[in-house]
Amino acid sequence: MRAEETNEVMLGLSKCKQSLVYLNPPESFSLTLSDLKAVTGSSEHSNRVKLWAKSTWEDWAEHHSYIHNWLSQQNS
Repeated sequence: MRAEETNEVMLGLSKCKQSLVYLNPPESFSLTLSDLKAVTGSSEHSNRVKLWAKSTWEDWAEHHSYIHNWLSQQNS
């Protein structure tokens, strides 16, 4: 998605945040934003951001079914 599209999605989701429950975070994360610092401004930055996003989603695997269910309820 383009940045503008992503922003619209995030703003739309924020309107539904009252229906969210607290999810216990993972004990650790595979990658963090600090891991992106070294590649900021380089051609590798976009690839590293995608890797960070994918690894973050995988780190939250314990909650995937809740997230999928919540999203499907919002789209109903």
